[in-house]
Amino acid sequence: MWAKKLFQVVSITEGLAAIREKRKGIYFSLTFDDGDLSVYSILPLLKKHQFPACLYVASSYIKTGIRRKHGNHRAAM
Repeated sequence: MWAKKLFQVVSITEGLAAIREKRKGIYFSLTFDDGDLSVYSILPLLKKHQFPACLYVASSYIKTGIRRKHGNHRAAM
């Protein structure tokens, strides 16, 4: 994967530690905002390349039972 050739790919936890400790290097962390079920489609690729990722789940999806579809359309679960 191209990112591993250009950066040190780390988890978000490791990336934050590198910042706090002022480590030298170029670090890369992958995050998914407003995570929903569509993120599952990328999991096989992340596992194949042993690529750590952080998923932020929008609590409003849990509270309301409404999830976003692609293109910002909304649909009931």
